[in-house]
Amino acid sequence: MADDLRTRESVRRKALWTLSHLMPSDPKAAAILDVLDDIEDQERVDLNRNHQSVDIDAVRKAVLIERHSTGMSIVREAVFTSMA
Repeated sequence: MADDLRTRESVRRKALWTLSHLMPSDPKAAAILDVLDDIEDQERVDLNRNHQSVDIDAVRKAVLIERHSTGMSIVREAVFTSMA
């Protein structure tokens, strides 16, 4: 599950970044929105399955946050070593 989630989130981020560079009503946006819709559909299917949940402390330990010189926090990819 963690690999699926990581892959899905990576694809989502790439799609959002690509979408952010397009002008409103750009015809290329339709394909990107289809990718985002597919990800949302996959997440709905996953919610219906019984997966072992991860508590908030495990998530906090897994998510790497880097401070940028501007003062902003940059969230890096999460690394789950074990599912609690």
